[in-house]
Amino acid sequence: MHLLDQINRDDAGPARYGEPAFPYMNQSAQPDVEPIRHVLAAWFGHYPDAERREFRQRFRSPNDVQHRSALFELLLHELFRRLGCQITIHPSRQHTRRKP
Repeated sequence: MHLLDQINRDDAGPARYGEPAFPYMNQSAQPDVEPIRHVLAAWFGHYPDAERREFRQRFRSPNDVQHRSALFELLLHELFRRLGCQITIHPSRQHTRRKP
């Protein structure tokens, strides 16, 4: 499963006014966007297999709030992984069904 589409990118223009972040990053042929896609794909490769589908859906959201929160989650996951921390995705909590 890939985080970003495996496509030929030919849109070399800047982001359009009001364009959500994910569609722009996914389709842009700007040279400075490719290294970002590469790093995010590598980080996604470290994300637990069982949680990837749900995470990918949030990351690919056209809603920038959803996309950016997933991006921040991916950044934190990679940071804590590199620090050698044990990471639990969506841990259960007492007295509630909500998960952080």
